Amino acid sequence: MWRNFKLFIFFSISVLAGFNNLSAQNVIHNLEPEWVYYDEDAQGFLPAVLQSGQGRTISFPLAVDDYSQFYLRIGLKDSAYLFHGNQLLSRISPGTTYFKIDSLDRFLTGVNPLLTIYGKNISRDLSTAIVNNTDSPVAFTEARVLNDQFRNFFVLVGVFLLMVLVILRSMFPDVFGQYTDLLRLVDLKTMDELIYKLRFFSPPNIYFIVFISMTIGWSMIAFNERHPAIISPGLIDLAGDTMKSYLLEWLKLSALIMLIFLAKYFLLYLFSKLFAFNTLSVHFASYLRLVFWASLIFGVLIIIDEYFLVPFLVHVIYIGTLVFTFLRITLVFLRLMRLESHTVLHLLLYLCATELIPFVFIYKVVIG
Repeated sequence: MWRNFKLFIFFSISVLAGFNNLSAQNVIHNLEPEWVYYDEDAQGFLPAVLQSGQGRTISFPLAVDDYSQFYLRIGLKDSAYLFHGNQLLSRISPGTTYFKIDSLDRFLTGVNPLLTIYGKNISRDLSTAIVNNTDSPVAFTEARVLNDQFRNFFVLVGVFLLMVLVILRSMFPDVFGQYTDLLRLVDLKTMDELIYKLRFFSPPNIYFIVFISMTIGWSMIAFNERHPAIISPGLIDLAGDTMKSYLLEWLKLSALIMLIFLAKYFLLYLFSKLFAFNTLSVHFASYLRLVFWASLIFGVLIIIDEYFLVPFLVHVIYIGTLVFTFLRITLVFLRLMRLESHTVLHLLLYLCATELIPFVFIYKVVIG
């Protein structure tokens, strides 16, 4: 048993490791010699080397046409803001932030537009450079003018989802308790649980699936607003920065996620018949319970990032997704090993068909 489990771990890590291939990063142009600051006495910009003490602003020209295919790298220890003139382009989290330069071009005017970074004592720890790529496949963002309509949507739908969660707990306390029970989540023994007996379209179950879909859809739209270059173009296609467009896109995305759940259910049904496994209810219920917890954690992280600017959130979500997938497949593997009599290869093939291949497909669709 232990030998089979080690074989499974090695196999899973080998598959998931393929998503983390990083390429070397080269500095194309160091922007530090071009730093300037605005001097009130001189009524103009002076080189930053002449600045006495630590200032709150640093400006530099950006040759957008020359570097359109590259990235602007900004390193800070404290949060700051990126401006062009009086226009706020983006908030900058502590740490290293990357901007696709061609995304900045939409908001800039002039041949060599001047960008300004505003923050507290930024010149002490600031670094700016043009680089050929990021140090992570999910570490860059695009400039996007912040708007009040998104904040209204974010709060309104967030409160609505919280109310739905309270209603589900009140109407279906037994099912809610089994969804939220962490001990049942990680217990390898298959217990006689109510959620195993619920069909996909049964009233309690479909309500939880709708809630999970709406929560993930809301979180994805909020994540895309903060990091719009990570999710594949076209997956979230807003008609405009209005409340109506955000709500319609949220409903569309939630419906798409529900269809993915339905496709997952029929995929498990098909391969459980093909592999002669009597495990459809256990497998799907375990999957839903893990996704339920993942959707709640994802939502909490999005709220924290929206109000507190967590610099490493993208990395947390990226790594957390891989860890969640590995944990989910591992739990299914161990539970099925106890339920069914079959070879390890037989079970690995089943998990490849029902878990790993769908994960790769969804990853490619969402991240690209």
